[in-house]
Order: sequence, then C-alpha cells, then structure tokens
Amino acid sequence: MTRSGMDPERLRHRLRDVREAYPRLLLLEKSMPGLRRELESVQRDGRAFGEKHIAPAALEIDRRIGEDETYFPWDLVRRASPHGFLSYIIPAPFGGKGFYTTHFAVLMEELCSHCAGVANIFGAHALGLCPLLLSPDIRHYSRYMQPVALAEKRGEPQLFALAITEPDAGSDVEDRDEMATARLSAHAKKVSGGYILNGRKVFISNGSVARYIWVGAVLDRKRPVETTVSLVVPNDARGFSVGRIEKKMGQRACPASELVFEDVFVPEEDRVGDEGEGEALISNVLGASRGPVGAIATGIARGAIQRLLDYLNATKVNGRYLFERQWCQAALSDLCVKLQAARQLYFDATISCDLLGVPKLMSHPLMRALDVMPSALLRSGAAGAAFQSRAMYNLVRELAAKNVRRTDVSLIAAYSSMAKYTASDLAVRIVSKCMDIMGEDGPVEEFGMEKLYRDVKLTQIYEGTNQINRLFAYKHSLARS
Repeated sequence: MTRSGMDPERLRHRLRDVREAYPRLLLLEKSMPGLRRELESVQRDGRAFGEKHIAPAALEIDRRIGEDETYFPWDLVRRASPHGFLSYIIPAPFGGKGFYTTHFAVLMEELCSHCAGVANIFGAHALGLCPLLLSPDIRHYSRYMQPVALAEKRGEPQLFALAITEPDAGSDVEDRDEMATARLSAHAKKVSGGYILNGRKVFISNGSVARYIWVGAVLDRKRPVETTVSLVVPNDARGFSVGRIEKKMGQRACPASELVFEDVFVPEEDRVGDEGEGEALISNVLGASRGPVGAIATGIARGAIQRLLDYLNATKVNGRYLFERQWCQAALSDLCVKLQAARQLYFDATISCDLLGVPKLMSHPLMRALDVMPSALLRSGAAGAAFQSRAMYNLVRELAAKNVRRTDVSLIAAYSSMAKYTASDLAVRIVSKCMDIMGEDGPVEEFGMEKLYRDVKLTQIYEGTNQINRLFAYKHSLARS
C-alpha cells in the first residue's frame, strides 16, 4: 500500500485475474470444468513471455521499424518458439496445443498489453491458419499445419498470412451482399492440374514474411460469390512477389504489405475445399477472428490503464499524488468499467464460436479418435490415405452440416462484429482518456502511451471497419429472418 492509499499490485492483479475478468466462468465450469485452469495457464504463459521479452523491446522495435519498414523482429519470434504461440490453435495430433478461439483471445489480450504489433505477428499467423481449420478439407492439417508445428519446435518459425483485401475492394470483400458488386482483381483460371493465379492483395498482415499465404480468388468476376476459390501459395512460388510494405501508424512490428501474383501456378492439391466454397469460408473465418480483434483492443486498453496506474503512483501535483484526487479516482473507475465491458463482449463472441461453431466439431468422437492415433500414421500408409481421402472430406462436411446450425453461425457473426467494433471503440476512448490524465506527459514517447494510441486506432479499421461491422451485426441479429 502506498502513501496515496493505492496498492498498484492489487489493482494490476484485478485487471488481469481470470476469475475476476470473466465472472461467467463460474457458471461455465459445470459444463467445461477445465476451462478456467486452461485460461489461467494461457494467461501465465503469455504474461511470462510478454514481461521478459516483449515489454523491454517494444519501444525500440517500434522506433526501428519507423525508420526502416523492412525490419522484422525474427529473434523475438524465435524466442517464442518454446511457448508454441504459432501452434496454439493447431490440433494436438498434428503437433499443436489444440486450443480454441477463447484461449487464443486471452493470449492476445495478454500479449497486446505489452505490444500489439508483436502480438499481432502471432495473431495474423493464426488468422492465416483459420481457413484450414474451419474447412472440412482436413487433409491440410497434415499438409501444412503439422510442418508449421514441427518447424516451431526446431526454433525455425514458419508464418502464415491471410490475403483477402484488394486495391479496389476492402471491407466489401468480407460481406456476401457487397461482394457481388465489389471490384475484384484477384482471379484464378482453372488449368490442367491446378490454377493460374493473377492479381494483387494489399494491407496483408505478415504478408512480406509469411512462408505460406492463404488467398481468396474468383474464377468468374461476374459471379464472385459462387466462384471464389481458396488457395495456399508458398512464398517461393514462381510469379509471386512482395510489393510495397506499408509505413504504418501503429502495430508496426507486424508488417502489412502488398502481394503480387503474376501467372502463379497453384497445384490442385493446394486448394482448400471445393470451388465456390471460398465466400462461405471467408465468412466463417471472420466470425472466428473478430472476437479476438476485440481481445487485441482490450489488451491495448489494459496496457494503457496499467501504465497510467504506474504514472499515478509516481506523480505528485502540489504535494499530492494524482490518485488522491477524486476526479482522478472517478476517471479510473470509468476506465475499468469500459475495459470490463469490452472484455465480456469479446468473451461472449469467442465462447459462442467455440461452443456453437465449427470448433466444436473437434470434440466429436471422430475427431477425438485422432488424438490417440500416432501422427506419423496420419501422413502415410493406409491411415494417411484414408485421412486425406475424398470420403473423409465428405464425412467431415456432413458432420458440420448436421452439428453446426446456420442460425448459430449467424449468431456468432453478430456477436463477433459487436465485440470487434465495441471493444475497439471503447479501447480508443480508454487510451485517449489515459493520455488526457497524464497531461503533457501523455504524448512523451518514453511513457509508452503515445505508442498505445497509435496501436489502438488500427483495431477500428482491420477485420472490416467498425462502420461495416455495425452493418454486419444488424444483418445477423436485428435483420435475421
């Protein structure tokens, strides 16, 4: 306890303790008895890495990339290898931790409280893996995800990226109705043995450093919704190149770049799912990813409050600690209420995705059987052939059709959009208010608050702008019929 009557450690604990952060866990424990322990473990893991490696380097990485946008903190990514952040959502039989959306969101909040740019390297990687995880085409589990997990264990990280946005098509590519009239340029042509891919993608997180890029392209520009195809392109494919790397306002550690595809041949086995399933897959991916974006924003806001607490505990004005003034106490209370509101929304979104969406299929007996099967068998021999067969694809597709209701998919989309735009809007207000309270010290680089302000603004823009997400939430909730 300090002279000001404030116990910074207790307040910091209350900001991040799992039991106090998510009160509904007490109710969920009856049906998911291990969830709280798992989330506490995830949080401890993220905190240990964040405090030891991210926090000391965050400002220097941000400064260095501000001077040279081509710099990438590979050393920091390699140091994360023992934690398995790149394998968090990869199923356990294929070398990953097998965690779900909620676990990853809690990890992202923890890492983002130190630096959202570094955290988003792992977040953008998980986003790139999402289409593979959410498609019935599970042969890609062993084709791509297992090598990623094995490479991470060797300390040789391989990153994924997801490429949706195009030069003349941004958020409209993320909505079925808007996509029908969007000006799409990325185009795939069916040829013998595969596809010829042409076009450009822009603002692609991890695009310049990814080993593999998931690409959505149309076979017929006049019918984009019905003809979108999902392709995986390695970064050494002939005809692929990285164009402009953006000079970003915030979250600089995770690069955003232009990707160019010039007559890139993509073998048919690198297609994810069937032709024409790409649009539905994009919708499912965004339903799973927008909740964690809310967690990113919440983590940045929490980092701002934590820095403010340190500042208040160390700063006196006219002989009194700032914390002793009632206006400051009231403001701090309001900040914590906003933080908690944002947290509950993203938790609702992610737990709904895990319990009602495609991730719940991982608890199906068929998928559970993979846990006891040696991973080598899933890549070779009769078992491997059966796992990667068309019959298995059809079986998993049928399981999804029977167990994942369309109304629940719509509900997940509504919750995820609500979480994304509300949490990011609240987070921007929180960081802005923290800067106001710090007065002239707020914009000073060494305090770290101005970086958080630059970082948090991006959460209102990516994964669909907040304006677009308000319309998504309306379509999937109030307008549902």
